[in-house]
Amino acid sequence: MKALIPVIALGAFLASPAFAEDAVSITQNLGQQWKKAYDARDAAALTALYAKDAVLLPQGVDHPLSGEAAIRDYYDDEVKHPVSNFIIKTTQGKMTGPDVGYGAGTWSADVPGQNGGPSMHVMGTFLSVVAREGADWKLRADTWNMVPPAQQ
Repeated sequence: MKALIPVIALGAFLASPAFAEDAVSITQNLGQQWKKAYDARDAAALTALYAKDAVLLPQGVDHPLSGEAAIRDYYDDEVKHPVSNFIIKTTQGKMTGPDVGYGAGTWSADVPGQNGGPSMHVMGTFLSVVAREGADWKLRADTWNMVPPAQQ
């Protein structure tokens, strides 16, 4: 039994960094799929990235959007007002179990100006909870915020 304890401890030590790396790569991969669907203005593909019971808390929405239908309604409208030069980067994450984790990071985009005016560069942060559904990773909860622009 004493011989097993160092083996178990070594296994736990070696597994820890992999969990963190996995959460970051899983979230970044979902982010890239999200960007591809958004760039294509494909609300169905965006919605398919979320778990059936997911909760979405986007910037500027006054209540949580729960479930597939509410998330689809949100993206049906959102893709009508596309941004350009969208970049998403997952900077940290952690697996909280074998089939669930979270990732957080930053995003930026150029928003079209009002009435044909110049576009405005915006940026913000996000937090996504990811969960495995069958063989696929899905967004279980997703929220993002915009950082106020610097004062001139």
